[in-house]
Amino acid sequence: MKASSNTLKSLLDTAKNAADDNNFQLALEKYNAVVQQQPEHAVARRSLARIYSQLGRLDKSIEQWLQVARLRPDIRESWLRLGRLYKEQKQFKLAAEAYRKFQVIDPGHPEPVKMLTKLEQLLKHQNAETPEFTFQHVAIAGVSYCGSTLLARVLGGLPGVENIGESHWLITRKEDGQSIASDFKNDDYKKQVHCFSCGPECKTFTREFRAGLQADPVNWYYKIAEQLRCKTLVSADKNYIKLTEQDPLLRLDAIVLFKSPIQAWHSNYRKIDLPGSTMSPVTDLEVYLQKWKSTYNNFLDRFENKGDKFFLSFDAFCEEPEYHLRRLSAILGLEFNPIVLEQIASGQHCFGGNSGVNKSHRSREYQFSIDKLTAPVLPPEHIEEIHNNFEITQTYDRLMHHYRCDFAIVDPQMV
Repeated sequence: MKASSNTLKSLLDTAKNAADDNNFQLALEKYNAVVQQQPEHAVARRSLARIYSQLGRLDKSIEQWLQVARLRPDIRESWLRLGRLYKEQKQFKLAAEAYRKFQVIDPGHPEPVKMLTKLEQLLKHQNAETPEFTFQHVAIAGVSYCGSTLLARVLGGLPGVENIGESHWLITRKEDGQSIASDFKNDDYKKQVHCFSCGPECKTFTREFRAGLQADPVNWYYKIAEQLRCKTLVSADKNYIKLTEQDPLLRLDAIVLFKSPIQAWHSNYRKIDLPGSTMSPVTDLEVYLQKWKSTYNNFLDRFENKGDKFFLSFDAFCEEPEYHLRRLSAILGLEFNPIVLEQIASGQHCFGGNSGVNKSHRSREYQFSIDKLTAPVLPPEHIEEIHNNFEITQTYDRLMHHYRCDFAIVDPQMV
């Protein structure tokens, strides 16, 4: 018994040290060895569950959390974790059941209350019948300031295409730099975010339509496309969570739009402390890089939409806009028209977007040119930190690999 106990302790120590060093393969090997020797070792199973979740192996994580819940009902986080994992897998009914079980254990925790309301809506989305009217939804995905406002406007000028922009502003408004749910009965309607072209008098997206969409968001993008009477709808909601909430089935083609890490940080950095800005840029470089990496790794590895998924470098798009737009039109089955590279189509009923881009388009009466990105002006230590961040470089290399494949760009290293 003593030898067995020592062996078990050695395995657990090695596993914990490996996990602390992000050596997840070794940690998994050792924790699994513990479980083989002692199947009812709940702590080892909890560690396995956490590591599998970090690695995106959600089925394995769920399997371990279920065992932890069975073996140790006093470990309260089990059902909370299961609720989150089931939601990520779009198993909304199981997620709701897990959150209810967690509520019994910890009735004062705020997350189940919030999530059960949201899951009720998601179940309605999931169970709703698919409307007969068919349309193509092209979703631009990425981080804030990735160039989505410009690309959405350009695509929205192509024949048969309409651009809704950041559609979540249809039912939310800005307050202290944050978006909160609109109260269409009591709020001053003029203070809402309004259609880029029409303002509060928009006849397409009226107060009544927006209130109705808020009350019943099922088939969200379908209702917007039907209102615009278009064959192809372009959205720039970008955010992984927003896209999943608006359409849990992800019935869309995705353009994952990205800038190089230095250009991405520059776009965010120059908006910090910008006078009169209603945006909320990230102020800390380390926090920003973590967010950038997490967002794009999600789109690389976990975003499983029903249609096609393409990766587009905004830096490259600005170098050769016509080539990229022709290629993108061909990929998406859209009719190309070169006029969109010189003039933004007026009358686009779109919402939100980069305020600087919006002002520029209005001041030039919607005439514009797509210019190459200039070298960013940043503190030298910021550039050095980005260059020396291996994980950021690795993620960017993966994005560029997909971009080259999708846009038939010859990689010099492959020649």
